[in-house]
Amino acid sequence: MGRMCAVFISLICSALVMFVDHGSTESLVGVACKPGTFLKNYYCLSVCGPGFYGNSVTGKCEKCASSCRTCLDGDVPNTCSSCKSPLYIQGTSCVQSCGQQRSKGPPYRQIRLARAGTHFEGRVEIYHDKKWGTVCDDSWDINDAKVVCRELLLGDAREAVTFARLGPGSNKQPIWLSQVNCKGNETRLENCDHPAWGNHSCGHFEDAGVRCMGPDTTRECVDECGEGYFKVKGQKACGVCMASCLTCAMSEANCSSCDKPRFLRGNTCKFTVETVSMEIPLTASAKLAIPNVAHARMELLPPFAQVAMTTDILTAPSALRTALRSTWLKSGAYVWREKGQPTWRAALKYIAPEPG
Repeated sequence: MGRMCAVFISLICSALVMFVDHGSTESLVGVACKPGTFLKNYYCLSVCGPGFYGNSVTGKCEKCASSCRTCLDGDVPNTCSSCKSPLYIQGTSCVQSCGQQRSKGPPYRQIRLARAGTHFEGRVEIYHDKKWGTVCDDSWDINDAKVVCRELLLGDAREAVTFARLGPGSNKQPIWLSQVNCKGNETRLENCDHPAWGNHSCGHFEDAGVRCMGPDTTRECVDECGEGYFKVKGQKACGVCMASCLTCAMSEANCSSCDKPRFLRGNTCKFTVETVSMEIPLTASAKLAIPNVAHARMELLPPFAQVAMTTDILTAPSALRTALRSTWLKSGAYVWREKGQPTWRAALKYIAPEPG
């Protein structure tokens, strides 16, 4: 009987240990999470989450300093890894002015999180055809969430949220995307494989969301502005490029490069249908330079040799010379040689996706 009582008391104590509040001023001797984890809301966690840090002294998840949006594990709450607006992260401190460095604020994005509980989670909304719409959760997974979190500069993804668990969109909002299939390394959600815009069989009860791990790297002190920004003349600040630009110079609208699937035309990134006619000399290894075109892929249909394109060079292997009749490329490029003439000619037609 005594042994059974001892076991019963032991079980009660074990249950009490599971429900110790991390904010309690009382503690039980010997109660601790294993090394590398911290007590929060009755659970031992390896990552405390945004706004909290793992206190190496108490073994608990505790709140970051008020200026920090996220902070690092340790014995103090003010080792910041990102800051609340209008402050900037400089090293591990949140500052109002970057001093000799440049201040860099949030970029323009055509994607956003409709806030749920924290700054790092929400329903995914994407801007298209001058309207904000939602994304259906059909095939929505962690790779899709990774792209969203990276695009928003909110760190890695913690969870891909389905069934509108972070809130449904308005019935007035369109559902822009469905069956999104990201590899996880894309720079923008729109670059992932997906059916045509607005093509879906979903309701807003299926709106997709994400939870990101942080840190928020949209407000920083930097030495160089980097992609999506330009140096503001006469100021220690980085201006923000238009959302369509990958890089820009001197002003937000002066694009110098574009993120696929857009193409650079002059100083503007556009979705275009472009036809370029050029001559291919009849040589063993002919090359055709296509100016200001990136991210195009071309190949000859069988039985002709493959034509490979990297960046702005279309390489035509010597086997192309044996093609005595015209042939279409899969991309819509037309290659031919006039009878008795020593050179090939090509009319290259690039058909980009519909405007975004």
